[in-house]
Amino acid sequence: MRRWTILTVAVALLAAVAGPAAAVPPSPNHTVVDVRGRHAVTIYHFGDINRGQARCSAQGEVVDTDGDGVGDGLRGRAACLELGSPTYPGKVTRFRIYGVRLQVTFADTWQDVAVDDQDAVSTNDPADIRWYTPVPGFCSDIRLIYRVRQTVGIRWTDGTAGTHTIVSEQFTARGVANTQVCP
Repeated sequence: MRRWTILTVAVALLAAVAGPAAAVPPSPNHTVVDVRGRHAVTIYHFGDINRGQARCSAQGEVVDTDGDGVGDGLRGRAACLELGSPTYPGKVTRFRIYGVRLQVTFADTWQDVAVDDQDAVSTNDPADIRWYTPVPGFCSDIRLIYRVRQTVGIRWTDGTAGTHTIVSEQFTARGVANTQVCP
């Protein structure tokens, strides 16, 4: 507990010194001002709709981190939800998000802007999970092209598992920290 308190204070001090371009740690508690590039995919167990289903998505979110009602940063969001099946007892026992990345394109190459590669594991029944990148603050009025990429593992009750990568649609947003347009 003490380590998290020290880390929280250190991040708050860095944010105060660095100004609006500082990255805010991942949090589901920021107010979402706008959703960008959402792409959702339905995954069927062994390709059979009757054996079990899950819906996973990747999206960008413009968020208000300081409570003033104005979007001041951009984050990536990964999510998965078990849809189940009425005709087959097989279901998701857990989701594991291996990473979520907010990426920007420069010179036709996707570069990471914010990454959370900590494993996130669902513990709910029915299984569902949401995971976020840190929030790089806006630092420029220049518009850039972004995407969000997530990798998720799905374990079904019959013991089988698979890994899937979901990539959001490309979307535009203001320049953020950790890009070439920020000082």
